[in-house]
Amino acid sequence: DDFSAWPGLDAGLVKGMEDRLIGRADVLLATSQKLYERLARSGKPVYMLTHGVDIGLFGRDVPAEHPCLEGLPRPRAGYFGLFDERTDKGLLRALAQRMPDFSFVLTGRVETPVDELRALPNVRFTGPLPYGDLPALIAGLDVLLLPYTPNEFADTLSPLKLKEYLATGRPVVSTPIAEARRMGQYVSLARSVDDWETALRNGLTADVQQRKQSLAVALGEETWAAKAARLRAICLEALERRRGHA
Repeated sequence: DDFSAWPGLDAGLVKGMEDRLIGRADVLLATSQKLYERLARSGKPVYMLTHGVDIGLFGRDVPAEHPCLEGLPRPRAGYFGLFDERTDKGLLRALAQRMPDFSFVLTGRVETPVDELRALPNVRFTGPLPYGDLPALIAGLDVLLLPYTPNEFADTLSPLKLKEYLATGRPVVSTPIAEARRMGQYVSLARSVDDWETALRNGLTADVQQRKQSLAVALGEETWAAKAARLRAICLEALERRRGHA
């Protein structure tokens, strides 16, 4: 992520630290196109290496949903991950108010005021869950959300959860951030509240098992093992360059 633009951080301090780190590095890796373009201006070798996904964990079927969902009516739309200033709280509030028949489940650490959301009867904050519990959470969700506020900063993001979402086969609805646009074949992009409501309701008709099978193929080169092999190859290539210049 572009941490110099991260909400609440000292942009100048972080940018200076990043510049010093770039100056000392031999090889640079970017997880998004925006970051790649920025790093390419350094004149150093830059590679695109996006995040991987644990398909074995997120692609498996779980017999029972997580207890944190007990008593919550369906259909359910859910998000897991850090909930902070990058998240479009106004969008979620408007959706929850417009769609009282839907339950909205928000899982993870909260680092921004959410009193207005907590007050809504169809919004539940579950708090953080252990990583291994996420498949049980997902088993009780019908549609998965990426409600980041779309802006230049959001276009530098490469959310780990996007590929994790896709591996489940559940329909995914996102604001039009760059990484979601890149995966647009598998993600419903929604700009307005109207778009979001339509996409969420359409998601209820998705064939989850069929999506899971096709996405397992599409994500075959996105596993952490494949990413590790790619990183190893990049490092070996860098070593060869150093030897050649010795």
